[in-house]
Amino acid sequence: MIRALVVALVLAGCGNPALHCFEGPDGGAYVPFNASCVPAARPIAIDGVFDDWAEVPSDHPGCDGCNPGDVVEVHAIVTPDDRLAIFGPTGGAPVVDATHSYLIDLTPFEQPIYATSIRVGGRPSETAFNGVLTSGLPFEIAFGSTGFELAIPRNALPFGPGVAIDLVELEVLQGSWRPAQNLVPQIMYICWDASSPLCKPL
Repeated sequence: MIRALVVALVLAGCGNPALHCFEGPDGGAYVPFNASCVPAARPIAIDGVFDDWAEVPSDHPGCDGCNPGDVVEVHAIVTPDDRLAIFGPTGGAPVVDATHSYLIDLTPFEQPIYATSIRVGGRPSETAFNGVLTSGLPFEIAFGSTGFELAIPRNALPFGPGVAIDLVELEVLQGSWRPAQNLVPQIMYICWDASSPLCKPL
């Protein structure tokens, strides 16, 4: 699989792209939304209608070489009711059947690295911690004609000042779950604690 590297998450019209926030685990950096690197909260309805994402930046605009159903980019924002909302456009109708799913992996900014995973699609949704199935993580999911969106209460996530959205991709069941797309969106960092040193410009 060709894996894209970290991208700067930029809110149109704000900040100087030369102002980096924090060095990611792989040496990448991201760009502030404002002086504190924390984006303003934005209302998002998890209803399968994606108009409310129009002003939320993505990790990368589009995906050359992606197929219909692949996740072509990722948008993320914290909502006024304190949920992490994620939108995965799929370049056409999402694939929702018993042999496909969409995997979302969330990781912390710093070591030790661990993963909270959410799998959604045609089968009942699953959550896992470091690959071990778990229960109790509340989230809301909706599929629409060109993608899917979900929201997770921020206080239910085991992370500090923010989160790395490490992976959002289509997978296929072939004995076990395997990647079904050759290109995947880039890692996205999002902060919510303006007081943290990790969420301030360097």
